[in-house]
Amino acid sequence: MNMRSRPTRDDDRTPCLDNSHNRHATQKPALVIIFYYQRCPQVLSEALTLLCTSAYTLRTVNLCECPLQEEGDSATLTTVQRINAAFERAVTGHHTIIAIGAGEAALPAACWVHDYAPALAALILAAPRFLSSPGGMATSFQREATWMRRRLFSDCAAIGIPVLLAYTCRILRREKSVLATLKAGLATAVVHQEIVEVDKPSAYARLATLFEQFIQHSRSLSADTLSLLYADCAGNTCEERNRLSEAETNRIKRVYWQLSRAALTVCGRHSTGIALGLEHGFDSGVMLDYVYSNQATGKNGVGRFIDRLYLNSIPWRGVRIREQLVAQFIAGAVGRLKGRGNEINLLDIAAGYGRYFFQLPEQTLLAINAALLRDYDPLNVARGNALIQEKGLENSVTYQQADAFSEADLTALPADRTLAIASGFYELFSDNTQVLMSLRGISRSLMPGGYLVYTGIPWHPRQEFMARVMVRNGDKSAWVLRRRTQRELDFLIASAGFVKLTQRTDPWGIFSVSLACKLPTESAP
Repeated sequence: MNMRSRPTRDDDRTPCLDNSHNRHATQKPALVIIFYYQRCPQVLSEALTLLCTSAYTLRTVNLCECPLQEEGDSATLTTVQRINAAFERAVTGHHTIIAIGAGEAALPAACWVHDYAPALAALILAAPRFLSSPGGMATSFQREATWMRRRLFSDCAAIGIPVLLAYTCRILRREKSVLATLKAGLATAVVHQEIVEVDKPSAYARLATLFEQFIQHSRSLSADTLSLLYADCAGNTCEERNRLSEAETNRIKRVYWQLSRAALTVCGRHSTGIALGLEHGFDSGVMLDYVYSNQATGKNGVGRFIDRLYLNSIPWRGVRIREQLVAQFIAGAVGRLKGRGNEINLLDIAAGYGRYFFQLPEQTLLAINAALLRDYDPLNVARGNALIQEKGLENSVTYQQADAFSEADLTALPADRTLAIASGFYELFSDNTQVLMSLRGISRSLMPGGYLVYTGIPWHPRQEFMARVMVRNGDKSAWVLRRRTQRELDFLIASAGFVKLTQRTDPWGIFSVSLACKLPTESAP
């Protein structure tokens, strides 16, 4: 980033400097190889053999052997989710980690880095086949691959770490346009190299040398924290938001969006859900509560049919999965705190109606010693207080009207919290200064070792439709969303004194839910 263009603010944007490498300077880097076969592909296996393997800790993720479900969960995991689950189980304690996605596994490996922003030093895509399916998995994999390609090819810049593309002439001919798209999107982050004779020993040596040089180069680079810190002022997501904030200049598209707005208005006369969005804003608490309930209603059969189509749209299905994941993470954090013998004092900085809280399992609710729920909207506060009285929770739950971006309201937070929630909130606001100030307020209210459950929207397939057709809460202005990539969001979380422990996303990579822990005061940035 050009330092001259950096905004000069008297702000809270002190970069979070990671000095953890000083504690692990002698530790061997880890190579995580992701592949789709009964054994690692020969070309990659031979090249790794020629590397100085004693200098690395090798880990493998064979996607043919990864569990399709997590323990205690009946939902089937997507390929990207399986990679992340295997990574969290098998790779811990290494400061320098390089992931290698081989063949057909290159696509889910790259999407995993895009969606989860794991702590990698670099990514190697060896003989990548972005347009192919692994043998025996064509149907299921292609359904996932359609969504993986959409978000990777449209937003590959979000990967944000050095990437090596090592491919053959044969692959280049078949996937030339795909590789060109990736190289253009990754810009200076990508190094590409053509390996011609992959079936000859000379090629193995060339590939091993290429890997070694790339790894050493990646380890010498410093993290570009400024581009994350000022992503709301410059960069891809900022430019995307600015473009969507301007009037449509293409005449055909302008007519299309006008017709879409008219169609939405007509549908709103029949569909209850669309009517709520038009009246209160599609990002409002009222709208989200209706989406969570998932009960299609309307003036007649046609209205109920339209409403069901509306509620079954991919983004709203993702919102409901996010609600389930938030509840799971809360229950998990409560279990961790109980296991340590800590009191569970909960804070939700922007609770909306508090639906997820009041629908927590009874054993989780009973384990909570005190809960403070807050929201800026008086309608949400009134509804929340009514639910508190209805459920007889007056002695343990308090609902206050407060502004999550007010320094005074943040200062007034009690300093005895052990679990904090920020769900479906920060992604609605573009300004990183505001978000970081609010996160630091939460951090001050949490005891060291306390947990934070937070959510994000690293990618969205209907972003332009939202900006051109839908309206937001409050002034009914266009719902222009600035996506906050997972790397950017995690950087803000770390800058506020937290370390991310785990993350889950919906199957389409739209919504993320993460669990972080507050560092001891002496370790905080």
